[in-house]
This record gives sequence, C-alpha cells and structure tokens, in this order.
Amino acid sequence: MMDEDIMETGTYHDGPRTFPNMRSKPYTPLIFRILLGINVRVLFILLLLGFGAIFYMGASTSPIIVFVITICILSFLVAIYLMKWVLAKDEGPPEMVQIADAIRDGAEGFIRTQYGTISKMAMLLALVILFIYLFRSTTPQQKLLAWEGQHLHTSL
Repeated sequence: MMDEDIMETGTYHDGPRTFPNMRSKPYTPLIFRILLGINVRVLFILLLLGFGAIFYMGASTSPIIVFVITICILSFLVAIYLMKWVLAKDEGPPEMVQIADAIRDGAEGFIRTQYGTISKMAMLLALVILFIYLFRSTTPQQKLLAWEGQHLHTSL
C-alpha cells in the first residue's frame, strides 16, 4: 500500500497512525503483587526491624557498612519520590497513550524474555557451582586445619 501511495502522488501521505489496544491486562511483577497484598503498617514495621538489625550489625562491625546502607536507603527514597513525580504527570493525548502502550507492551515482552533467559542461566550456573563445591577434593592444608581444630576442641 505504501508503494502504491508513493507512486500515485509522489510522496507518502498517510493519516495519523492508530494502534490497536494490544494490552490484554496490565502486567504487575510477582514481588509487587505480594508487597501490595501486605498491610502497609506491617510492612513498614518489618522494614524498620530489618533496617535496625542491619544497622546494629553494621555498627558493631564497621562504620563503612552503616554509611553504605544509609546511602542505599536514601537512594531508594529518592527513587520512590522520582517515580511518584513521573507517574503524577499527564499522560498526554489519546494518540500518545496508544503509542506509549504499544511501546510498553514491546518493552515488557523484551524484559520478560531477558529475565527469563538470565534466570535460567543463573540457576544452571548455581547448580554447576553447587556440584563443584559438593564434589571438590580436600587439600592437605584443609585436612591439617580440620585435624588441628578437632584436636584443639578435644583438648579444651
């Protein structure tokens, strides 16, 4: 059709493109569905307890760990603020929403495929590492340290 239009008029003039609504249902990742099902207050208390435990362990070992965890938490809060700021913006006219939906569908399909491939490769690699670890040979140094540890333990 495009070639025929160009041949007849010399230039290609088509009306505005329309995209059918390809999205059958909105896709929400599993972790978000689980987190959205939890009571917000319970989740907040669990997060506070978890961060408190991490800070306690970090403070007892190294102040650098506390600094890194603090920066991570602040970065996460900034990311949440930016996400809410972007999502509060107007989506634009219906044509732009249709194009954005088409792009989003393609991007979600691509990411789903990539995550599926990466997770399969990660599981395979984890199993290979597990089998290498389980069936490794013990070095003479490891045998000596194990013997000394048993000997020290029995002499106490």
